[in-house]
Amino acid sequence: MSPIKRNRPLPAEQPLYFDDFITRNNWTTARRQPALQISPMPATNLYETETAFHIELAVPGLTHEDLIFLVTDDRIEIRFEPDESAFEPYGTRRTLHQEYNPKAFQRIFQLNTEMLDLDGLQVASSNGIVRMEIPKQVAYQGLLPLHVPFSLN
Repeated sequence: MSPIKRNRPLPAEQPLYFDDFITRNNWTTARRQPALQISPMPATNLYETETAFHIELAVPGLTHEDLIFLVTDDRIEIRFEPDESAFEPYGTRRTLHQEYNPKAFQRIFQLNTEMLDLDGLQVASSNGIVRMEIPKQVAYQGLLPLHVPFSLN
């Protein structure tokens, strides 16, 4: 029998009367929080110059050849569908750590066709940024309209 009785630390699960940052078990609390969910939707910049509208999509690891562009009368649809049929037999590659895996996405931009010339649409890509240039109609060049001819989904 020991003359000294040791105090046991309080478990973090029991409610405390005084919730101090010293008595909190921050390690287990942080581990219980769900992981940060990253949106598969690519980040997009949309800006206007005097002669055209520009759309920039951040799609690392992809080029404009990998994307599907569908242009209709009143919208531009940009899609990516990863190739599910690409199969590597076991033993050809061993993944040690993977943080990036391109996922399917679809982005739709509603257009005001009276302001834009869809026949002059140009698409290019470099360094993981896909750039689209949509020229304005001749009557609207040099003007900045009061309303934006786009709608984001």
